[in-house]
Amino acid sequence: MGSDHAGISAAVKTEKTPVSSGLCDGTGVEGSYTCYLKTADGVINVAGDDLKPVVDFSNELAKTLGAS
Repeated sequence: MGSDHAGISAAVKTEKTPVSSGLCDGTGVEGSYTCYLKTADGVINVAGDDLKPVVDFSNELAKTLGAS
């Protein structure tokens, strides 16, 4: 925590998939995906090997934390 969402999410250069409080995309490594979720005090990073479950989990996490 403590990273700037705008700065860290700028590193995602290809197809950005919006989630409730951030964005997700591939990392450039085949089968590696990450989401950057904006929080009040920084960024939460969620990663996995399949984009859809990472996006779904990120949306649920943001909803649960009240960040959506």
